[in-house]
Amino acid sequence: SILKNVKGKFIPVIERDAKDWMPIVYKALPEDKRAKLKKTWILWKEANVFSAEKWEEMGQCFSRDAMDGSNGDTLLDNAALEKAGISIGKDGGLMLMPALRDAMQAILDD
Repeated sequence: SILKNVKGKFIPVIERDAKDWMPIVYKALPEDKRAKLKKTWILWKEANVFSAEKWEEMGQCFSRDAMDGSNGDTLLDNAALEKAGISIGKDGGLMLMPALRDAMQAILDD
C-alpha cells in the first residue's frame, strides 16, 4: 500500500472521504479482489496510518457485509464511482480517472 510506505500528503487525501468511496469500490470488486481490499485496510491499521476512528469508518463495508450476509452484488451507481474519481474499465476492472491520477502524481512529485 502506497499509504503505508509514502504516508505524508496522501493520508489526508484518502482520509477525507474514504468512508464514502470504499463501499462503492468494495461492491464493484469481485470476491477475490474484495479480500485484497480488506487486507489493505487491515494493513493500514497495523501500520497506524489512520486514527482508529477514521479507520473504522472507512471499513464499515467489511463489517456490514459480514453482519447482514450480503455479498454486495447490488447495482453500482456510476455517478457515485465518478464522484470518487473511479471508473470501470473495458475489462471490468476499476481505474483511477486521469484527473485523480494526475493529482496524486503531483503530490508524489512535490
